[in-house]
Amino acid sequence: MGRRPDGYHELSTIMQSVDISDTVSIHRDSVISVDCSDPTLCGSDNLAYRAAALFFEAAGISEGAKIEIQKQIPKAAGLAGGSADAAAVIVGLNVLYETGYDLNKLCELGVKAGADVPFCIVGGTLLARGIGEKLSEVPPLPDCCIVVVKKGEKASTGSLYAQFDEHGARKRPDNVAMLKALEAKDIKEIGRCLCNVFEELVPESYATKQLMLEYGAVGSALSGSGPSVFGIFEDIEKAKNCHKNFDQFSKICSPARSGCDIIRVV
Repeated sequence: MGRRPDGYHELSTIMQSVDISDTVSIHRDSVISVDCSDPTLCGSDNLAYRAAALFFEAAGISEGAKIEIQKQIPKAAGLAGGSADAAAVIVGLNVLYETGYDLNKLCELGVKAGADVPFCIVGGTLLARGIGEKLSEVPPLPDCCIVVVKKGEKASTGSLYAQFDEHGARKRPDNVAMLKALEAKDIKEIGRCLCNVFEELVPESYATKQLMLEYGAVGSALSGSGPSVFGIFEDIEKAKNCHKNFDQFSKICSPARSGCDIIRVV
């Protein structure tokens, strides 16, 4: 990871989607509006609103959409919940307005809304490069249980990048080793390869990681820029035991094999 002349950071990271999801409903309307089960996320500041505006501008459509979001992904958690909702809006509008954009075009629109949006559109297990928009398929994460815990308050992502630029990181992910582990379907080696350069800058994540390992996780790491931490488990009973011992937001989930899914078109 390094800083680019345009201020963004050049990334090389392996990303995985999981089956914790929000539900996004979209209806034709004359203007864009966003309503959310979390009232603090309603209105034009929501990334879903920006995604819709970008879509209509690109498509040359002078209409709007009523967007309703039922949240299950916690906000400000390092779990790309806002990006996932923006991705759902772009995918949904493509169907609703029958624009026929292919996956590449949807991702082109998505990256204008946010660097994580293209990944959320495609989903699965992917190598992400550039600012996150250059996506390559890699061997999928084998079936397993993943415990996600949100503990503490989110630090500014921009602040974490600034600290990284100043101090660097003592440990960096070994993507070659991770790709070999994925190819071999070696879940223990996958766990050993987990690494996030931001962990050194979010030291409170270490206690959660250590607890997950004590409860039997084969590996644990900070998710995104935090504060959420995840652990990978081979054994569902160990995952359940870990899950019940956290008072904060905690979910047991599985690897997802795709990004946004259309549930119903009416």
